[in-house]
Amino acid sequence: MIQEHELIEQNKLLSTLYRINQQFVDDNVYIKRVTKGETIYEIGSNVPYIVFPIDTVISLRIFNPDDSVSEPLITGKNGAVGLQALLSDKNSRFNANVVISGRAFFINLSACIEIFKYDEDVKTLFLSYIQNDFFIIASRSACLSRNSAAYRISCWLRTLS
Repeated sequence: MIQEHELIEQNKLLSTLYRINQQFVDDNVYIKRVTKGETIYEIGSNVPYIVFPIDTVISLRIFNPDDSVSEPLITGKNGAVGLQALLSDKNSRFNANVVISGRAFFINLSACIEIFKYDEDVKTLFLSYIQNDFFIIASRSACLSRNSAAYRISCWLRTLS
């Protein structure tokens, strides 16, 4: 169990959740290896769990009517994928695909919903992260076509740090 706690510290959002409610994390988290190209969620599919990357990177992608692909958000060890399902109908608004193989922690969405309802500190943590995600998505969507490939790559690389 010590090794798992050390891995929890590698994901900034999960480590903060762990400090807020250690018992919840201990009771609900499990680790899984994910591989490049693996689909975590598809657009419109049920979101069964929240994913906290450790040493993997997950890309949220939207397939546009003209067959182009937009990538409004990339998540690494600083955050999670799927938290927006706490506020919606539990269906994914994006395709979530693994772009760098590695390990991630998974927590069942229903467990997250329960703690989100009853623990104000967890609610504040999750809502602030979701707010930040929405800001990033809005910002990237508004200026994606105006920035160079080098700038977009540098944004992507920052998610790894």
